[in-house]
Amino acid sequence: MPQRFKRWLPGAQSNLQIAIALRQGRVNLAVCKSAKARGGTEDTQPRLIVNDEQNVEQNNYAHAIEILLARYPRLNLKGARTQLVLGPRLVQQTTIDRPQLSEAELQLALPWTLKDLIDIPPADLIADYYDPPIQVAGRDKVHVVAVQKSWLTKILQPLLKARVAIDGIVNEDLAMCSLLHAKHPPLMLVSQYGQQQAQLLLIKQRALVVSRQLKPLQSVINQSELDSYESESLAIELQRSTDYFSGQLRQASLQHVYLAFPGQQVHSLCEQLGQSLSLMAEPFVYPQWAVELAAGDFSDLGVLAGLAYMQPALGGTLAAPAHAEVNQEAPV
Repeated sequence: MPQRFKRWLPGAQSNLQIAIALRQGRVNLAVCKSAKARGGTEDTQPRLIVNDEQNVEQNNYAHAIEILLARYPRLNLKGARTQLVLGPRLVQQTTIDRPQLSEAELQLALPWTLKDLIDIPPADLIADYYDPPIQVAGRDKVHVVAVQKSWLTKILQPLLKARVAIDGIVNEDLAMCSLLHAKHPPLMLVSQYGQQQAQLLLIKQRALVVSRQLKPLQSVINQSELDSYESESLAIELQRSTDYFSGQLRQASLQHVYLAFPGQQVHSLCEQLGQSLSLMAEPFVYPQWAVELAAGDFSDLGVLAGLAYMQPALGGTLAAPAHAEVNQEAPV
């Protein structure tokens, strides 16, 4: 996570961990209980005890958060570590050349550096940056995530009122990487649920290399027969990302793509993509610790990723294959 988003707040003093994920028109809440606090017994993982969602009315995300928190009065949420996850439509992201400034100077300069790139007035902008895990040869870039400060302040009010301990704020793209095993070979993860746009993430060793929004597949939304034009369009987008990874970034060819799509047609889509792209295409699966309470349509993937981002014991949904190589660079 951009660490400078980590502010506002008292330390955690609870055996509960909370993730709250905001996507356009919806808020998800997930709560897990740490293993060390379960009646003196030791478990291998924290336990997921809440996985819930609330629609957002009139763009009032703070009220939706209040509704979710009020549903669980018997849980003592005071002091619980809390991770806020912001969906791709609720933040603005860009990539810039790294300014020749110290870290402290860069943080102060970011709002004004972004004034022609981000559609938020500099005085009302909070931004942070992170380094890409791989750079194009001869370039030094940073990825920047920005959000409107006044909007974010309103979002935080119900959390401050509940007296939870805000561990950090992270964009969903970064959080999703935490669901993967660190030694899994580089891969692409494509997710889509509801009416949202499809999201393509290119990930290497749990680090985000590329994030792109794609046109949604209507056949996935409508749970109808797979449309060949849509599957071909997705194949073209995936091929562009693999070409960028192996070409401009000079990495070994990608061999894996996972699809987090609801419905049975995902299996046919995986088969078609595997044949056309000559790679392993598989349906994404929920982490074992979340299966019992999972929504089933991947609409809760962002909030579960928030828990995994905050709680390493929950990570590693996709285990590294036995043949996984840590060094995935292509020969020069």
